[in-house]
Amino acid sequence: VHTIGKHRVHRYGRCGDRQMPPKPINNAAKLIATYKFFFSFENTFQTGYVTEKLFWVLSLPVLPVYYGTTAAPNITTTPSYIRATDFH
Repeated sequence: VHTIGKHRVHRYGRCGDRQMPPKPINNAAKLIATYKFFFSFENTFQTGYVTEKLFWVLSLPVLPVYYGTTAAPNITTTPSYIRATDFH
């Protein structure tokens, strides 16, 4: 089994080992923009329920990996995120 390791996957917040920069939110956006992917996971799973966890990251130059409702609204003309539930 190949593991990615802490040097390749950075976890921020209460569940991670790194801290987000202090507010305003623009500081976090600058940091996130340095990555290729952003894991955006909802706390609640309900049909059609989507929070800022998806919408906010769509404004950044990263590719969101979204884990939430499978019925997220079609808000762009092209696929704009990876839906984690499409994979085993």
